[in-house]
Amino acid sequence: MPEQSLTCSDCQKTFAFTEQEQAFFQERGFAPPKRCPECRKARRARQGGGGGGGGGGGDLAQMTAAGLPKWLAAFQKKLATGKQWQTRQSGMSMLMG
Repeated sequence: MPEQSLTCSDCQKTFAFTEQEQAFFQERGFAPPKRCPECRKARRARQGGGGGGGGGGGDLAQMTAAGLPKWLAAFQKKLATGKQWQTRQSGMSMLMG
């Protein structure tokens, strides 16, 4: 596997995809990167953290002042306004009839 030159989908700059990186990506079943290392780093910073794994609560940057994950605080706020509950109640009353 010779080194490849790829074009970043964000900044359009060309970056090297080394043999070692290719082996790493292939070993794990990953597609080749779409972004250069600088744009990947910037994207992670904008999104508040590192790589994936899915919603396990996140790092401290994604916590509210009350110590709750931001998604949980937003959910509680919606519940407090009653919008979610009212929608469900009206649906239930139609079912109950």
